[in-house]
Amino acid sequence: MFAEASYRQDGFVGWNPLIGGGRPQVSNTMALYFDWTMQLHRWLDFWTAWHLGLIGQFLVAGVGMWIFLRSRGLHPATAWVGALAYMGNFQFIAWINHRWALGSFCWMPWVLWAVLAPENKGSRRRLFVPVFLAMAFLGGSLQHAVFVILAVVCLWAAEVWRNLFTQKTNASVVLSRRLSPCEVFRITGRYALWGILGIGLAGMMFLPCVEGYLISKGLGESRGGIGYIGGWKQPVLQLLAYPFFVFPSLLGRPQALDLWKVFQTDLFYLPFFGLIPTLLAFFALFRFRTVPLEAWMLIFVGLLLPLTPLVGPLYPRVLLLFILGGVWAFAEIWERDLEIGRKLAKSLLIAFAALAGIWTCASVMLSISQAQILGWLTAKFASRPETGQIGQLFTDWMQQRLAQAVADLPIWSLAQAPFVLLALGGLVLWWQKSTGRLSLRLATPLLGGVILLEIALFASRWVTFSDLQKHPAYGLTPPITELAEEVGGGRLLVSEKNPRAIAFPSNTLLPYEIPILGLYESIQAPSFRWLPGERTSQANLNLAGVTHGVAADPANEFALLGWPEVQKNPGFITYRNPSVPPKYQLTSLPGAAANVSASLLGESFNHRTLEIPPGHWRLRVAENYGPGWQFRLGQSPWQEVAKADDGAQSMDLPFLQTSTILEMRYHPRLVLLGQWASLATLLLWLVWGVHATSRAVFGDPAKNRPRL
Repeated sequence: MFAEASYRQDGFVGWNPLIGGGRPQVSNTMALYFDWTMQLHRWLDFWTAWHLGLIGQFLVAGVGMWIFLRSRGLHPATAWVGALAYMGNFQFIAWINHRWALGSFCWMPWVLWAVLAPENKGSRRRLFVPVFLAMAFLGGSLQHAVFVILAVVCLWAAEVWRNLFTQKTNASVVLSRRLSPCEVFRITGRYALWGILGIGLAGMMFLPCVEGYLISKGLGESRGGIGYIGGWKQPVLQLLAYPFFVFPSLLGRPQALDLWKVFQTDLFYLPFFGLIPTLLAFFALFRFRTVPLEAWMLIFVGLLLPLTPLVGPLYPRVLLLFILGGVWAFAEIWERDLEIGRKLAKSLLIAFAALAGIWTCASVMLSISQAQILGWLTAKFASRPETGQIGQLFTDWMQQRLAQAVADLPIWSLAQAPFVLLALGGLVLWWQKSTGRLSLRLATPLLGGVILLEIALFASRWVTFSDLQKHPAYGLTPPITELAEEVGGGRLLVSEKNPRAIAFPSNTLLPYEIPILGLYESIQAPSFRWLPGERTSQANLNLAGVTHGVAADPANEFALLGWPEVQKNPGFITYRNPSVPPKYQLTSLPGAAANVSASLLGESFNHRTLEIPPGHWRLRVAENYGPGWQFRLGQSPWQEVAKADDGAQSMDLPFLQTSTILEMRYHPRLVLLGQWASLATLLLWLVWGVHATSRAVFGDPAKNRPRL
């Protein structure tokens, strides 16, 4: 919504004056402002652009995986099932409102297709590796850019290893020859060139976002440090959670309880893409002869990294590597490994029968004592006074979730429908692998139907259907409308006394374009330098340009400061700061009027037009300083806005005898430098492509043969 408003006002995304006292929004790596889907918001209405972008990304993922699997010689039906499993993997669904996983890894099948091209097609396909890498970088956060790089490193390691060792027989792998340093350098240089070109093509994103990340780290932002947040038990519990990836419904759902937290993980991090595919992906770790080495490396690294201290900066989201390699390995095993199919099908059906019997008996006993169990759980958990991550754990809310969790436990409950699909998948695998009654052409679509039901059922638990006509996203309710009119162009601060009782945490006021001092972001910006004393002292609130405060508790800091109450709603009280200086404050020459405001003639997110009366020598803007802000008087050359002693924006003015127009614009140099870097890399890539293609077509004159 902010991007759409920025395009409408200025034609680009740059500065955000609405949160944190002003910040460079273009540096927000998680907002994906450089992804191709964001450009749809320039020309289409919001929901049309949103839906078309999502559909496009899922199609890029599915079609890419289908084309890649077909290029590996797999049957079209197998390729379709693999594409379905990849499109519907739970990481794409769970993060669909952020789209980091989808926007970046929807391009990874295309990277595989280009990198692993056969020799007779390698020259032309591999030309597109940097393009696909750049699209993956632009579609994700900096964290997901690291995941993309890790995936490419896995491909590089597999190619080097394959040249070191070659498979001589079906029973053993023996050392054939050792790569010479020149050969290792050649392979490494090729991957390095792809990476450099890909990063260069995405320079428009990397330069401002890396700068924002470094500034944020310099300000003490500690999210994502190397180590285990949960202590030494975290990797042990994570390893114990891996078997449940195959059947994640056992450990809860959003409407009830999230028992994944027992393993110090979360529902959001599940790498589920269908029971049979996920199970075969785990078995792929032990099928060296069937599974391509690249797929094995992706699976291994994807499962290993969450067990290491790197889980701090990477999070368990790095399991995306496991998903990418797992879908590929599943398709290979399903079509080419009859041995594991026979063993697995038999084991699955035996386990299903045994578990069904035990679960049925337990469900009967549970039904008899359901009231007692619910009462014990309510007494133990629902009445706890502590608070959670996003708000107070209200007793009624917890009781409702506990009741739903207990109701989900019996085997006959609708929540356990995936258990029946487990049996269906096992039967299809048994029919196709063990008895030969079903051909690959018939069994594969049946398995695809089962996978579709599994991922659709699991994903549907995260979907809430709403009538957008009756309940639009961020609808203008009367309290919000009144608050927006009251605050106007000022700045709001939420009280620190019981702030979670207010219905709008920091960033949720952004779509209403209500400026607020707080924010919730991983990428921070330099903030106002407070005067000595409490942050909420009158002097500090004046420095930050806070014109209004809201609080849920009448005993709050604004009331203590004597601010008048201007609005009272059922959820919050609004106060007005009676002594706040102007946002555009002029410092007067001796003999002129004090505390004068410049006249605002026009304002957008990235541009302001002001009228400066004579007799003033400095303009202070109550917004955080940001490199890239420039100003000019009349038609004079642009000058850099300075950083005031208190961290605000400051401009020294010459002696003016008449009123003069002053313009301000946000013109960040690193954004422009990044755009030039992307353009220069694009030209370099085109030259390289023309050169490589001409040599492939016309041959190498020196050697008189085609050179691929």
